[in-house]
Amino acid sequence: MNLKQLEYVIAIAEEHSISGAAKRLYLSPSALSQYLSRLESEEHLPPLFRREKGACYLTDAGRIYVNGARTILGLSAKMEHDLKNRHSLVRLVLAPVFEYPFLTMVLPRFGRDFPETRLSVSYCSSAQAKNQLDEGQADAAAILDQQKSYSSFWYLPIYEDQVVWAVGRGAFLEEDNACVRSFPVILPPRGTFWRGTCDDILSQEQFAGDVYCETTDLNAIAALLSGERVTAFLLESNFRGLCKGEEGGSENLKMISLSRRYPYYISVLTPLNQAMSPALEGLVRLLAEYLNPFCYPVCASYPVYRRL
Repeated sequence: MNLKQLEYVIAIAEEHSISGAAKRLYLSPSALSQYLSRLESEEHLPPLFRREKGACYLTDAGRIYVNGARTILGLSAKMEHDLKNRHSLVRLVLAPVFEYPFLTMVLPRFGRDFPETRLSVSYCSSAQAKNQLDEGQADAAAILDQQKSYSSFWYLPIYEDQVVWAVGRGAFLEEDNACVRSFPVILPPRGTFWRGTCDDILSQEQFAGDVYCETTDLNAIAALLSGERVTAFLLESNFRGLCKGEEGGSENLKMISLSRRYPYYISVLTPLNQAMSPALEGLVRLLAEYLNPFCYPVCASYPVYRRL
């Protein structure tokens, strides 16, 4: 059974005749009559209509069938309306670290490619982003996470990164690596996923330094590393971007080895079994293109997003 079949039966009921319904449906009366006979036979239905003087009237079974058909068609129309309206709005959640490439590259391209679609954007941790996808509050998420693959989401891996320990030129004078571990540390704000990661590394690597300040501003971190006896944890792509962007950056900044590797993965997630509109597919494609840190175009005011 399909929706067209329901519409055919409803049309016969409303027109009280095969010929009237056929005219309304742009079918021949013989084709519509054959359809009705085939429906009753294949679905093992009792007669839906009784014929009196050339007119068709619903039987009791027919009234039940038509009432159900109208309910189904009404629900179908509502779902189509809701889906159309939903596809005119795409809800995206992002890790805060992606704000710059999103605002300067993804958002303008999306606006040009899909002018009729409104994009709602919020920034949150990867855990919050996954919760919003689970609860149907978001259509897509671009996250930075220690998890590489996902069974409960459709996911597109974009880039694999790792956490590195960065020090400034003041630390170069220290020959003893243990002394550098006592330097003050620049950390992300409390309550963020990135801060939790850095706190775990501090504990595992047995760092003894106090917190120097809390910030995620990469330009500020670069200036502090270059001029103060401080350290910071960065993604390797960020570190290399800062070295590339700072004049003399490769001389002012240094990466010191940690006891083990701390990987991070950039991925785009969408809910499983979600119908993707062209706009959502386009957004995922743009995120994959522009959130890879090795594909960011040169930007003098934001060195982390420079092409390496």
